[in-house]
Amino acid sequence: MQKNLEVNRKTIDTEESELIMRLAPLYQEDKARARQEGKTAEALSLIQRLLTKKLGNINPDLITTISQLNLESLETLAEDLMDFTSQADLENWLRNMSS
Repeated sequence: MQKNLEVNRKTIDTEESELIMRLAPLYQEDKARARQEGKTAEALSLIQRLLTKKLGNINPDLITTISQLNLESLETLAEDLMDFTSQADLENWLRNMSS
C-alpha cells in the first residue's frame, strides 16, 4: 500500500494520503490475524487427522472442544496425543486444559 502511495503520490491529495497512512497499520494487523487463523486451521485439521488415525472416530463434542483451542494449546495437543491410547486420554487432557 505504501509503495502504491509513493508511485501515485502526485495524483493523491494530502487527505487521501493521511487516510492511507492511518489504514496501513490496520491492514498489517488484519494480515497478521489472517495468517494466525490460517495456522490455527491447519493445526486443527492435522490434529483431527492424527487423532482419528490413532483413536478411531472421535466424538463430535470432543472435536468441537478441540476446535476452540488456541494455537499454542493445539501445538501442545499435537505432542501429547502421541501418548494417548483411548478417547478417555483425550477427554482427560481436555479436562486438564480447561481447569
